[in-house]
Amino acid sequence: MLGLFSPPEDDDIIKDITYDTTAKHLTFSFAFTIPGADNVTGNDLHISGEVDITALKAI
Repeated sequence: MLGLFSPPEDDDIIKDITYDTTAKHLTFSFAFTIPGADNVTGNDLHISGEVDITALKAI
């Protein structure tokens, strides 16, 4: 089980958010690091990605 990690000091985890209400198209990028002291590997864990979706239906 992984422990909880401290939130990054930089509040900009999610960036470049765009949403087209007509096309229901959402895009954004994200990035954060879990320090080695806060995970079982002892190594910094860098996580990043990009999201590009079309929302077909509200849940």
